[in-house]
Amino acid sequence: MNHKNYKILNKTSILKIIVWFTVIISLTFAYIYGFIRKDTQVLTLLRSIFSEKVKFKTRGNNPLLLEIYDQETRKFLGYCAVEKSQGWGGPLLVAAIIDSGGTLKKAIVLDHKETPSFFLKLQRHNFLDQFSGKGISEPFIMEEDIDTITQATVTSKAVTDAVRTASHALGKKLLNLQIKDTRARWNFGINELILLLLYLGVLINIKLKSKIMRYIVMTTAFIFLGFYLNSAIAIGNISQILLGFIPSIKENIFWWILVGGALLMPLVLKKNLYCSCVCPFGILQDYTAKLSGINIVMHKKNVKLAKTIAYFLTWIAFMIIFITSNPALGSYEPFATFFRLEGMGIQWYILPAVVLGSFILTRFFCRFFCPVGVILNILIKSRQSLENILKRQ
Repeated sequence: MNHKNYKILNKTSILKIIVWFTVIISLTFAYIYGFIRKDTQVLTLLRSIFSEKVKFKTRGNNPLLLEIYDQETRKFLGYCAVEKSQGWGGPLLVAAIIDSGGTLKKAIVLDHKETPSFFLKLQRHNFLDQFSGKGISEPFIMEEDIDTITQATVTSKAVTDAVRTASHALGKKLLNLQIKDTRARWNFGINELILLLLYLGVLINIKLKSKIMRYIVMTTAFIFLGFYLNSAIAIGNISQILLGFIPSIKENIFWWILVGGALLMPLVLKKNLYCSCVCPFGILQDYTAKLSGINIVMHKKNVKLAKTIAYFLTWIAFMIIFITSNPALGSYEPFATFFRLEGMGIQWYILPAVVLGSFILTRFFCRFFCPVGVILNILIKSRQSLENILKRQ
């Protein structure tokens, strides 16, 4: 290598170090800021719902138990119990409003970090109305006492868990009721089984290398994860792990299989098999490319340059998520916009551009915009770098 080439290489290496240092430092500061930032005050949220004439008296914590009074007449109006639970995208803050006789008047979600399309399903189906009129000593078991909203099952369960915990705590501590504890049950069903079989099919096909089997797995994933469950992995799912918003494995096995499997394969196998064989949105782009028969081949330098867009967008998304401590705010992937015609803001503008782009460029969104692909590929490179370091020792 001559002196001129060495200088160019050295400058490139220094530039990469500066860029990565800036990225890591900025994300670290964003994470710290979001962590130390004061949480939304519960009483402030409650006062935005109740009349200004209402006064709250704290009667217990963990969960927060309140008595409600009319500030002018000092008349007792009832109780309020507030509890957090873990949803698909992070914690939900739920308030159970209870009358003096121990009957639920209403359940209110004060704050949440769910994907907007999932939470909208609950609102459209009047999910919270099911709690009104129930006694606080009821077990609140999904599919028995409370109907689950399809394609928002994790969110439905999270709200129900919060209402149950809050109501039961208030009944025991303030009303001296004898309430039987509802134990969490392992939530493994047909959906979890199908997902396991999908991943198993992907792993088996590494050895078989069968095109037929690959398309069977891809088509199943396209229909099952795309149209049926609308459960593609987004940057919000990965960022919630970094924020500590991790759902319990016992009650959220599907989440653990889907997200855990996608993250483990790059680390163990050094292959991004989720994006190539399981992601329904990636599979959609494969099908559109087959349908059009067009594949514009870009120069390697242009492809490399275009891929920096995905890295930049991923950085922006993480900055928003870390600063706000809200995984849903940084998710811009238009999965739900296509599979369920449900999206927020920019997703409606991204979707048509992505679909049209995928007709002429293979995996248009995956290659140049997808944050999940960026993260999984970083995991592969990290595994390779670790191996190289260990080999030198």
